[in-house]
Amino acid sequence: MHNAVYNITMMTLWYIVLRAWSILVIAIKRTLAQRGLALATLLGLIVTIALVLSIPLYSEAVYYRVLSEGLFSDAPSYRGKVLRPPVALLFKYTGSFTGPVQWESVQPLDRYFTEEVYRDLKLNPSPETPGIRMFNTGIFGFYQEKDASVVTDKTPEFQVGLATIGNPEQHLAVKDGSFPQYSDDAAAPIEIMVSRYIAEKMGLQIGEITIAYDLRALHRYEDNPARIMMRIVGVWEPADVKAEFWEQSQLPADNMIFVNEQTFAQRISPMLSDEIYQALWYMPMNADEIYVSDVSPLLLRFIALDKRVTNLLPGTTLYISPVKILKSYQEAAALLNVLLFTFSIPIISLVVTFVSLVVSLTMESQRNQVAALRSRGAAVSQIMGISAVESALLGLVAFLVGMPLSMLVAYTIGQTRSFLDFSLATDLRIGMTWATARFGILALVVTVIAQVLPSLGSARHTIVTYKMERARRMRPPWWQRAGLDLWLLIPAGYGMYVLNQRGALLQATENGVEGVLNDPLLFLVPALSLVALALLVLRILPLLMRLLAWLGQLTRSVGFLLAARQLSRAPGLYTAPLALLILTLGLSTYSASLAATLDNHLFDQQGYRTGADMSLIDTGEQLGGGTGGVGSEPEAAILQWQFIPANEYMKIAGIDAATRVGVYRGLVQTSEGFESGTYVGVDRNEFGGIAFWRSDFAEKSLGELMNDLALTYNGVLLPSAFMEQHYLNIGDSINVAVISYGQNTTIRVVIVGAFEYFPTWYPETGPLIVGNLEYFFQEAQGQFPYRVWFNVASDADFNQIVNDVWEMNIGAEGVLSTSQRILTEQRNPERQGLLGLLSVGFSAAAILTALGFLIYALFSFRRRSIELGVL
Repeated sequence: MHNAVYNITMMTLWYIVLRAWSILVIAIKRTLAQRGLALATLLGLIVTIALVLSIPLYSEAVYYRVLSEGLFSDAPSYRGKVLRPPVALLFKYTGSFTGPVQWESVQPLDRYFTEEVYRDLKLNPSPETPGIRMFNTGIFGFYQEKDASVVTDKTPEFQVGLATIGNPEQHLAVKDGSFPQYSDDAAAPIEIMVSRYIAEKMGLQIGEITIAYDLRALHRYEDNPARIMMRIVGVWEPADVKAEFWEQSQLPADNMIFVNEQTFAQRISPMLSDEIYQALWYMPMNADEIYVSDVSPLLLRFIALDKRVTNLLPGTTLYISPVKILKSYQEAAALLNVLLFTFSIPIISLVVTFVSLVVSLTMESQRNQVAALRSRGAAVSQIMGISAVESALLGLVAFLVGMPLSMLVAYTIGQTRSFLDFSLATDLRIGMTWATARFGILALVVTVIAQVLPSLGSARHTIVTYKMERARRMRPPWWQRAGLDLWLLIPAGYGMYVLNQRGALLQATENGVEGVLNDPLLFLVPALSLVALALLVLRILPLLMRLLAWLGQLTRSVGFLLAARQLSRAPGLYTAPLALLILTLGLSTYSASLAATLDNHLFDQQGYRTGADMSLIDTGEQLGGGTGGVGSEPEAAILQWQFIPANEYMKIAGIDAATRVGVYRGLVQTSEGFESGTYVGVDRNEFGGIAFWRSDFAEKSLGELMNDLALTYNGVLLPSAFMEQHYLNIGDSINVAVISYGQNTTIRVVIVGAFEYFPTWYPETGPLIVGNLEYFFQEAQGQFPYRVWFNVASDADFNQIVNDVWEMNIGAEGVLSTSQRILTEQRNPERQGLLGLLSVGFSAAAILTALGFLIYALFSFRRRSIELGVL
């Protein structure tokens, strides 16, 4: 009985193995027999996986750059040099809050930080910045040796706590003497190292003996307060006084005395009770190993670390932590993934259409084989198994090829400056992680299922039912039966309605296009509309073909009639290539118009914000006071400045023209009182050739407006909306109070022109008054700091210009550059990702569309040749 069961089991297993082997062999033979279709399918799968994987790869890489910049920008710096690594922890125990503790009480936490914390966080120490351990006692009073017996009657020479620091040679610089050493001779003085500040203030010398008393014990009138004899062996100062540890630890870096750590533990600690008043642990870490997928577990490890620290030494507080920046990094990268996948909907739809075309052609060529296999007894599961194995083999190869290709695509996206422009230098860290690879695996599974499902319909037919169905294919595709195109029109139409209710997409605001890039609706609606309209056209087209076929009956053209009837009876033959063509043309139009809109807006926005190619604030040289000007108080003293003439800047290589632009607070007197705004004074002769201007900023050109100011010395330009609101007209006189550096100067001006927009002015900031700068200075009886706007050569080096400006004028501040602002915006992750995906997707779409039509043409020619041969 046992042998019979064993034999049956073995036979069953052998049958399963043989069946699986036969499925594998047939799948491989079918793939090799149709190498062209297999290669086309493989190409489509590779592109799909590469595009899908490139999105999380780019998101993680670009936001690691943002993470690094954010962590470094949050760190203290000195003259542009960052003073700590991007990920650092500072724990502090403060005895004044929770009470001092014994040296032995801090040892468990100290050992944990020294031996285990990096392992628990799964991070490595920073290779550049060493960690710090420091322990402080309470205040000691220091006396000269001769005064040691009368401490209760004399004030100590100085009062300071004792401290010890791990690896002092890495953090302390010896200015005189040497580091203190340990001595086990109880009678020998304890070696100490005083700060340079104490040594200079108290006149302490190397080798001098001093006596220290525990002031806390003295204040409590203890019988035997700790008395420690000490010898000064060194003078110290911080190795880097600007380092974050000294800034964040809130320690008096110039008022501390250090002893050897072994001396502290074995000689000083036994003499004191609850001697640790402050303990600090500073731990810099290497951030190069952090990926988006690591953030969530890392944040959990930080929470566990905080609990562990509290258990080891209650009252210990975390003062410096990257948790906030890491959370922002995680959220931003996740949002960018969503946005980029939204951006890629048209591209992925096109790639899916290409794969569908190739799969449909493959199924069409194999349907006769499948029907023959079914007629000879093959089960549906075998047919499905053959198709699944065939698709899985192609998918596996596509995944292996698509992974490295996706890294190249992500890097290319990171180089995107504009649509089809990959000239931007990049320093992205592209790295494949398991979390990123899962996106590719998901895409692989979906594409395999998409390839296998069509074979289910073919597997239902025998040779008889297949020939019957082939005679006239009138059954519409599944998406038409489900009404997918009509369902997609609903969200697309609603999205268009919402966008129309919002008005203009790109407003004249200082934030510019940032909000637009963070709104998926603006990109999802066009994508849905494109797909929905393409499917709707494919639904309507067969009806048009039937109409053409009916009209063809009325003519004598046999060719026209046969072609029309063929198209009307078998719409499935041309649905996929037509959809491919519609999506490609729609995608190219959509991509090019969107990129042009974003680029034009970016250049206009940054030119408007800066006002010209480049600008700076000239603070001038302050000379002294004088008497007040017109409209100021009679005896008020005002400040006077002296400035470098604007044309002097033209001597700097790269600067073609310069003009003064004074920007001050202004109050416009209307019938309702004074309204706060901004007064801008310009040099009319040079301003028109330097300032950024568009024809829709005003009814007149900028040159005409400057001519109006030239004709009327006290003339001003006002916003047309402000003039309409207060019933002001050209030629009216008004009072304007200009407030500059504490001086209030009231001037009488005449309105000579109007504008809608003016460079650097935003309507929400209040009305803008544009007048002659020299007229204002004349009325104010002096010049005030102003901005200088420049025309800069297109090939000029911005950094070199800035250095030359500072050499010429040390009072130059607030340098702004339109080109640098544009470059910063071009590196914006959302913008770069959008344009990069559109560029890469457009290139892939063009290649796939051409390949798809080539394959379709070959199959169509083969089918036509058979039909024509029969005729």
